[in-house]
Amino acid sequence: MLRLVLAALVIASPALAGVTEVYKSLRGEHDVNVSAPVMLDRPDRLVPLSVRVTWPAGEGPFPLVVFSQGALCPKNMYAAVTDHWTSHGYVTISPVHLDSESNGFGFRDLAGKDLVGERIADMTYVLDALDTIESATPGLAGKIDRDRIAAAGHSFGGQIALAMTGLAITDATTNEPIAVADDRYDVAVVLSGVGPLPNIVEGAFSRYDGPVYSSGGTKDLGATGGPIVYPWQWRMAAYFDTPPGDTYGVVLDEGDHYYGGLICRETAGGAPDFEGLSIIRGTSTAFLDAYLKEDAKAKEFLATMDLTDLTNNRASLERK
Repeated sequence: MLRLVLAALVIASPALAGVTEVYKSLRGEHDVNVSAPVMLDRPDRLVPLSVRVTWPAGEGPFPLVVFSQGALCPKNMYAAVTDHWTSHGYVTISPVHLDSESNGFGFRDLAGKDLVGERIADMTYVLDALDTIESATPGLAGKIDRDRIAAAGHSFGGQIALAMTGLAITDATTNEPIAVADDRYDVAVVLSGVGPLPNIVEGAFSRYDGPVYSSGGTKDLGATGGPIVYPWQWRMAAYFDTPPGDTYGVVLDEGDHYYGGLICRETAGGAPDFEGLSIIRGTSTAFLDAYLKEDAKAKEFLATMDLTDLTNNRASLERK
């Protein structure tokens, strides 16, 4: 996984490949502890739930971010994001969802499975099992602030993060609206998410009212396997289709879905976009700092920063 290694190196060495200094886009002051896999026996799951846990060296407690991966993505392919947050004072837990290729299942094995429901169950169970996770992870005890928690995700995982924080979805069997939100999650961070889909209640985005950070890129089209390819704005429905209030959107000019293979798919093609990923890391950290840490500098950055000027037209930050 050469690109994963490069992504890890760029966190430690900002001189590589044009990394842009935006808020906290460079590595933070905390050393990063990693424990993986931590295995959890979630009831009624085909296989035990594997999670990757990171936490900062230091006293704590630290806010928690639970990260939902993109569809089919292998384990550990989001370290360039989650470990960055940890270096700035966050515990992260990344479930390896059932559809991840790391579990070894093919399409036939998962036929008929409600993969949205499986992921929601994973995200809920992670919070239910925090005592178990702490017990299984030496050095983690007392480091998690259980009153400050973000749901985060990429692509398919972005839909899950929104569902955990209030986006209305439908039951896979009945097609009726169901309540899946978990009020233990305070905010959502959505990287290259999804727009309206058949399993999302019609008009749900217009009624979503939680604090949310949404990012996308002008080459990040909404290709979902069907005949329709949506424009890049579709990926940022969490910004464009939601009502005003604590809502932020970051657009990368020429940004693609995988940052040139730095997350989720190292075989995605194109040159690794270290600059783009550094912008997303910095601005998402500002959002987490503002809403989970009540940090005044982060709030000022989100409210006033001209990201277009700061990044020489590479990115824009919109707020409403």
